[in-house]
Amino acid sequence: MTESQVEDLKKIRRKNKGTALTQRIVSALAKEFEQARSESYTVDELLTEWEVRGWKSFKADWMTKRVNNETHQYNNQCFADQITEQVEYGIQALEQGDGTGNDENFLDIL
Repeated sequence: MTESQVEDLKKIRRKNKGTALTQRIVSALAKEFEQARSESYTVDELLTEWEVRGWKSFKADWMTKRVNNETHQYNNQCFADQITEQVEYGIQALEQGDGTGNDENFLDIL
């Protein structure tokens, strides 16, 4: 970490009402930061997320959960978009029909 990043860490910790920085806490934070960095996060990303979230401390797995949650939300939205498209297609097919009177069952279209 750069001196600037260390100063930012101290400010964030103070701002979020974390306890005093003892050697034990510094060692624990270093371990957590190293774990998060091994998952391709930069120190600046970690500090930003910590500050924005208002966390008193920092755990690497909090970052992983956040990313997994965002991915899960994205996947849910994609699924919802696919269902919407299928329903719209089904409604359009029912409205247009094929002129034979043998229109497909709406559920079969989906």
